[in-house]
Amino acid sequence: ATSYNNLASIYKDLGDYKSALVAQQKAISIIEQVYESDHPHIATSYNNLAGIYRDLGDYESALVAQQKDISIIEQVYESDHPRIATSYNNLATIYFYLKNFSGAIEMTQQAYAILKGALPEGHPNTETVKGNLLYFYQQYGDHLRGTGNYRQAIEQYQLVFAETQNGEIANSIGLCHYYLAEYSQAIEYYQMAYENQGIAAPAYWNNTGMAHAKLGQFPQAHKCFSELQKLIPDNGLVYRDWCLYYCLKGETQPALDHLAKAIELGYDNLDWLQTEPALAPICPLPPFQALLQTLQSQKQ
Repeated sequence: ATSYNNLASIYKDLGDYKSALVAQQKAISIIEQVYESDHPHIATSYNNLAGIYRDLGDYESALVAQQKDISIIEQVYESDHPRIATSYNNLATIYFYLKNFSGAIEMTQQAYAILKGALPEGHPNTETVKGNLLYFYQQYGDHLRGTGNYRQAIEQYQLVFAETQNGEIANSIGLCHYYLAEYSQAIEYYQMAYENQGIAAPAYWNNTGMAHAKLGQFPQAHKCFSELQKLIPDNGLVYRDWCLYYCLKGETQPALDHLAKAIELGYDNLDWLQTEPALAPICPLPPFQALLQTLQSQKQ
């Protein structure tokens, strides 16, 4: 059984996961005959088996194997033993691949709590699990933002930002506030993102300018869009922004002119043009409808 287990490990290192699976299953078939059902060696073999299934992308089978491992080690070891933390962390990874974000976070939190209590402060194993936890928070936040659950996404992002002050996370929080029409908070986080190099200059001026425009802060929006135009003068996004700016100011013709320029330069986000509330004053107008039809025909 030990030899088959070692062979599985070699196959795994070679990237031959199917052969690793066969060897690991042979190891398990032997040790389950030799040892009592709650022996730690059986748990270890199922833990290894779960890892192989995970490498094969068979996450449902990996979940079953990892749960068998955990069912044994929870009987054998004290609840605060680092071996349990290892399996919880592995189970969290499987949950993550299964898109069970809450399960992944819960198991990683438990693993982290065990390691914090069992190992010296700053131990590499503890820091690795902490890193996993922050990664899962961020990924769950991205998932929630992608499904329009902006308030819940902010909660996840804030857990990461509190630990890292990461500029990319600050930008994500800013975007969520923007979609919630909380424009002042969006600007605040865009600024933090920019200061922490978490957002490129064009994106910063675009995002901040849009938020200022929505607040009716037209001098600030004008400055932002002017800076954006200096950076990417031939990008249709610049003129898209000016279109929104003039719409919000009630200046119909400049808005239409800039929209025409945006489309000429390649701006083609039909969804935004059809759903952005700020464009309501120009949407019914024939020139806008003509531009929309032109863009639709270009996409066909």
